[in-house]
Amino acid sequence: MTSDVSHAEEPAIGPRGRRGRSTHWPRSATTQRAVLDAARTLFSERGYENTSINDIVQTSGVSVGSIYHQFGGKLEVFTALANELSGIHAAASARAAKRAAGAESASPATIYLAGAHAYLMSTWKERSITRIIIGDDGPAGFSPMRREALERFKHGTEGLTIGTPPLPDSTAFAVTGLLHAAALQIVQVENRRTAKRVADYFIDLLMCLFDPASALQEHPPKQSWH
Repeated sequence: MTSDVSHAEEPAIGPRGRRGRSTHWPRSATTQRAVLDAARTLFSERGYENTSINDIVQTSGVSVGSIYHQFGGKLEVFTALANELSGIHAAASARAAKRAAGAESASPATIYLAGAHAYLMSTWKERSITRIIIGDDGPAGFSPMRREALERFKHGTEGLTIGTPPLPDSTAFAVTGLLHAAALQIVQVENRRTAKRVADYFIDLLMCLFDPASALQEHPPKQSWH
């Protein structure tokens, strides 16, 4: 005769258990997405200073406690949004550079400029929030982070060779500054056709920095994009 074995009821697994994690992380991702989407809309429409945590709470439907738990505060929400946008722009640039690299006439210059053009058009596509992030309307503590991003951008330019040694620091700084100026200009444009003219104009200027002699001979830069 076999005796019935009474199995103890399996204890519920909390947040640190496997089942707890499988339900916890999706909720976290959903919460973060709701907060970032709300912040994006509010920052774009009102600017950083005129948007409060309570505004984000009301728009996202996420409690203030959850926002502080997931991010830490309004500055951290802004920073997370800036990092997300940076990734979007970088991905657009990388895709364009990869396509350009497959061309028969590809060179380091054409590959870099294709990526730069795509970067500018990506900033235009996301202009409503990008103008806040790269301009002066963001939080005061965000300026050092912008400088750090520009420094990384400069380092990405330093190794560029155009049939010559790598670009010197002075040229790398000029390229970085010109691209930043182009982005500041292009996010103010509402028409895609005009935005493309702005991007084309600044790309011509960049080519002059890379290879002045041939660029001036083959593609003399316009005095303005207008």
